Amino acid sequence: MSAFVLKLIAVITMFIDHLGVALRLSGLLSGAGTVYKVMRIVGRIAFPIYGLMVAEGVIYTRSRPRYFLRLLMFAILSELPFDLALRGRLAVWDHQNVYFTLMLGMIIMSVIAWGSRLPGWKKIPGLGLAAVLAAGFAYASRKWLHLDYQAAGIVMLTVIGILVMPLEELRSRIPWENFLRCFFVAAAVIAMTPLTSSSEYYALLALIPIYFYNGKKGYTSEVIKYAFYAFYPLHLLFLWLAFVLPKFGFRF
Repeated sequence: MSAFVLKLIAVITMFIDHLGVALRLSGLLSGAGTVYKVMRIVGRIAFPIYGLMVAEGVIYTRSRPRYFLRLLMFAILSELPFDLALRGRLAVWDHQNVYFTLMLGMIIMSVIAWGSRLPGWKKIPGLGLAAVLAAGFAYASRKWLHLDYQAAGIVMLTVIGILVMPLEELRSRIPWENFLRCFFVAAAVIAMTPLTSSSEYYALLALIPIYFYNGKKGYTSEVIKYAFYAFYPLHLLFLWLAFVLPKFGFRF
């Protein structure tokens, strides 16, 4: 299973999750109903896959600054659709979209990658900086920034980010790298769940497609790459137009 297929699984499960939220917001689904709960459970699969793809992106990207700017650009573009589709309002300041969470995770992962390449004892302050950033971002995301998944998301991305070191530096000596991916993703889910809802344990379902990931890009092009980025704001706009706008109109 290639990265292309993994990303397809992530966008489909994310869409199902957000569709459930939009249907509940529009009154077409009950928040206590089985269908809604199943849709939210399916949606738990997406975030671990996105976290893994960010870690792989940190390893393979030609330019980490450009990668960061792409995440920042789509975070900004997605904020308005995120508020409209999932809150029914034009501006919501107490919950920001997941691209901002992934962007901070990418910074932590990049520092981990940098620190792991430092010689000898210098690795200690290098990786210590990553730990300080992770703690600071986790606190800020919960206290001030109100990012999607809040501190739990930062913890999860940090644990997945530690995977960068063995995959980047020891790849030629690890014939069982997929077990390593699964181990770190499972550890990340288990680490984040006490900081959020017990329903996040369903994110362990993501281990099934991740286990079959072959480490290859699969079908890709510049158009495909940006289509995956753009899917997030576009599907939110669709959900707002199709379900939320008819119910609430246009609210500030």
